Amino acid sequence: MAKQETVGWEEFRRDLEANRLPRVVALTGEETHLKEQALESLVRHLLGEKADDFNLSQFDGAAADQEAFFAAAFAPPLFAGRRVVVVRRCEEAPWLPLLPRYLPDLPESTTLILVSSPGGEAPAAVLQAAGPEGRRYDFPALRKRQVAPHLQAAAKRLGLAVSPGALDALQAKVGTDLTLLVNELEKIAVYLGPGAARIEAADVAAVVGRTALENSFAFVDAVLARNTSGALAVLQDLFSAGETPQAILAQLAAQFRRVVLVKALQAEGWPGVKLLKPLELGSAWAAEKVRDQARAMSLDQAEQALALILRTDYRLKRRRGLIPEVELEVLAAELCRA
Repeated sequence: MAKQETVGWEEFRRDLEANRLPRVVALTGEETHLKEQALESLVRHLLGEKADDFNLSQFDGAAADQEAFFAAAFAPPLFAGRRVVVVRRCEEAPWLPLLPRYLPDLPESTTLILVSSPGGEAPAAVLQAAGPEGRRYDFPALRKRQVAPHLQAAAKRLGLAVSPGALDALQAKVGTDLTLLVNELEKIAVYLGPGAARIEAADVAAVVGRTALENSFAFVDAVLARNTSGALAVLQDLFSAGETPQAILAQLAAQFRRVVLVKALQAEGWPGVKLLKPLELGSAWAAEKVRDQARAMSLDQAEQALALILRTDYRLKRRRGLIPEVELEVLAAELCRA
C-alpha cells in the first residue's frame, strides 16, 4: 500500500476551500487549538452552520462503546445528505484495529474524523486501508515565527488587531501554546470592552498575570542578588497560585538547566544568536533573559544550584514527615547563600 502523505494547516485550508475532502480524515499533532479549529471547520463545511445531533456523532476513543460507534458510522444520514462521525483520542479506542477491515463497507454518505491526542499515534492502518479516501493533517507545536499569523487571525475574529509589541508581550508571558494565547486574547477583549480596535502591550501587562516561567525567572534573579526575602516572596506567590511543591521544583530545575546549557554552549564558543535556538522557549525575550542570568553566574554555580534543587526533590520523594513548603523555603535560603 502507498505511504500516506502527511500535510498541515495550509493544505487543510486549501482542501477545504476546494471541497477536496476525503471520507476518512485524521487530525494529529501537538497543536490542540488548530486541531479543534480544523475539526469545527470540517463539521460546519459538511453539515452546515446548524449541525444537528441526528447526523453528527462524537465519541471518546478511550470510553466509547464499540457497538455504538459502528452503528453510528454505518448508519445512513437522517433528513440530510451526509453523516459525520468524530472520534477523539482515537488511538485509545480498543476497536480501532478492527476498523480497516470494515472500511470498504463504509457508506459514501459518512465522513469519519479521527482526532488523536497530543503525542498520540496516527491511525496509520486505518488511513492505509482507506487509500485515496483517507488523509492525515498534522498540526505540530508551533514555533515563535509561526504563531503571529494565527494569533492575528484569532484577534480578527474578536474584532481586534494586535500590535507587534502586544504580540511580543503575549509570547513572552505565555509562550507558543496557541490555546493559551487565544484564551488570554479573549480575556483582554473582555477587559477592553466594546469599541476597542487594537490590543497594545500595556493591555497585555494589565490583564495577563505573571506566568510560571516569569516566576522562575524572578526566583533566579532573587538568588543571583542574594535576596533571600525576594526568593521567599516568589515562593509564596507560587504557593498562593496553587502550585504544588513538586511543580515548583520542576520549574526551578528547568530554569537552572537552561542556564547550565547556555554556559556549556558558551564554553564551546557558540555565538549569541545561535544560543537562543536550543532553549526552545518560544520567546526571544525569555531566551535573552536566560542568557542574561547565565552571564551573572559561573557554570559551577549553576550546577551547584541545580544539585541543591535535585537534592530537595529527592528528600521530598524519599523521606516521610517533611513539610514541602518548609523544605522549599530552606532551599531558597541555601541557594542565596551558595
